[in-house]
Amino acid sequence: MKATLLCLAAGLFSASAYAATELTYWDFLSGGDGIRMKQIVEDFNKAQSDIHVTESTLEWGEPFYTKVHTGVVSGQTPDVMTYHLSHFAQGVQGKDLRPITNDELAQAGLKQSDFQDSIIQRSLEISKKYGQSDQLFGVPLDIHTIVLYYNKTALQKAGLLGPDGKPTGTDSLQAFTKMLGEAKSKTHLIPIAESTNSEDPASCWRVWYTLFRQQNGDFIKNDQLSFGDVENQGANALQAMAGWTKQDYIPKNTRYQSAVALFTAGRTVFMINGNWEVPTLVDLEKSKKLSFQYGIQAFPKLASNDQTWADSHQLAIPNNQKNPPSPEKVAAALKFIGSW
Repeated sequence: MKATLLCLAAGLFSASAYAATELTYWDFLSGGDGIRMKQIVEDFNKAQSDIHVTESTLEWGEPFYTKVHTGVVSGQTPDVMTYHLSHFAQGVQGKDLRPITNDELAQAGLKQSDFQDSIIQRSLEISKKYGQSDQLFGVPLDIHTIVLYYNKTALQKAGLLGPDGKPTGTDSLQAFTKMLGEAKSKTHLIPIAESTNSEDPASCWRVWYTLFRQQNGDFIKNDQLSFGDVENQGANALQAMAGWTKQDYIPKNTRYQSAVALFTAGRTVFMINGNWEVPTLVDLEKSKKLSFQYGIQAFPKLASNDQTWADSHQLAIPNNQKNPPSPEKVAAALKFIGSW
């Protein structure tokens, strides 16, 4: 009897001693990048037995950040999460983000110089502004920007594909608008798939901001917030987008997923969207579910410069001061982050 109890106790001790550290991971990636994210988490869990990550994909945008802040206030946060660099200032001010020291980066097998300097410098700029000098609040995962997807098959048939395999008429706003009209009349397809539903203002904002910046428009003048350029370059950008809609080059009130479906079904010539949908096209092509050849290029230079809206997803650790994570949890989160 004693031997049985000893064996049982030893078994329980062994199981608890070697139990995997459980990590909760929140993200907001629901497009093509979300498919890749789930695969990355699955591969990480399979590659080792010390840590198990449970992923939850939440609603993108402000609902996500509101939930994070609520979690910090209540002490109920995930162990690691995705976060936009553009939201860092608000996240740091709201004390939602836990700084990651250089020593902790080293623990994850990382250092600041591993990443694109412009992203790191922007992150440190926010850090220094709010009193956390030389500390990052997240580890860069990517740089994402809007790009131009195009139906090479349709453009070639319409005589609108150049010898370089890229669309013609992309060297100015006027030329691009003219080319959209030709594409519509020659292919009988919708020229552009783009999310235009009021529930997704971010998609239209990205295009507007790109056209605004390409005309040298800016919101900052002499280190002060200024809206002077909105009346000129901003109005020009909006008029261009409104003109595309008025001429039926872009379907009205189109939801995000519907815009992606229109392009992948071969019903539009172009799609203006983020590079996060590249995996969607790659997977559809591999499974032979595309009826056309496609191409992808940087959003064209349509005005004075080629500046384009961009952001960066980061991996961050919430600032849970009510229920601080154990050193084991932090080490596990850093190992997960460092595995990328």
